[in-house]
Amino acid sequence: MNHRSAGHSPWSRRALLRSVIAGAALAATVTIQGSGSGDPGQPEALADRTHTSQLAELSLPNTDPRAGGASGSPTADPAAGPTAAGASAPPAADPMAAVSGPAPVSGPAAGPSPAVGQQPAAAPEPAAAPEPAQARTIMVIRHGEKPSKSGTGIDPAGRPDSHSLTQRGWSRANNLPDLFGGGGPLRPGLAKPKVIYAAHANGLGEGTRTRETVRSVSSRLNVPIDTSFGKGDEAALARQAAAAAEKGPVLVCWQHGEIPAIASALKVVGPQPPKTWPDDRYDMVWTFTETPQGWTFSQVPEMVLAGDSAQTFR
Repeated sequence: MNHRSAGHSPWSRRALLRSVIAGAALAATVTIQGSGSGDPGQPEALADRTHTSQLAELSLPNTDPRAGGASGSPTADPAAGPTAAGASAPPAADPMAAVSGPAPVSGPAAGPSPAVGQQPAAAPEPAAAPEPAQARTIMVIRHGEKPSKSGTGIDPAGRPDSHSLTQRGWSRANNLPDLFGGGGPLRPGLAKPKVIYAAHANGLGEGTRTRETVRSVSSRLNVPIDTSFGKGDEAALARQAAAAAEKGPVLVCWQHGEIPAIASALKVVGPQPPKTWPDDRYDMVWTFTETPQGWTFSQVPEMVLAGDSAQTFR
């Protein structure tokens, strides 16, 4: 016997199902109307919900073979909204995407940040500027006062000596350290010597008083006295003093008659120094300072003893 011709085809079952649902809907309508007319206190909204609930209970799974039969896809969540057949639901949107700002613009790497509580490394201090080179300076003084032809000097041990300084000459010598930076500010035009020259004894002169005059300066400044040159060696002394001035200021103590020869050997540009040193003056400093054009000359009065003169030589 052919069951499909006996009315058991899927199309017959669907028609039967529709008839059952229609009859159930009609019965539910009658029931709802009867309840509404008999219970005036029940709102219409409650009747509508009852109707919807009864229809939902009569829903059956799709038995259409073309839709996959009773083993078809599960019923979609009504809250998800309609979805096209064969299409999957779109992924849920990121809720933070709506509040996030634009992506930051990429820039050059800034390097690691210092740790919390750690002070950033201090910028290196700039190197100190080198001190400007000091111009070469040579200072020349006459030895201290000497005895008259009828008088006598005093040697360092206090004994009479005609080749040594007088009492005033020793007083001058003992005050010269302050004049040349051994205590107190320097006078304008003067400098603290780094090299000291005095005459040695030779056939032209003893040179004793020159060495005695700078003895205290040497001791106070801790600068030795160079006695490599004597009377008559002025040109060689000038050359050596100019070379030594590269290391610092130079002080020369000499016999007054030969001091102008030292100035001449330095080839002074100007002003021109006097041609002679006065016989009665012991209280002056001749200074020679190098410039790009040559050595310049000036005079600085010592003014270390009462009776010293501020008058420069002419």
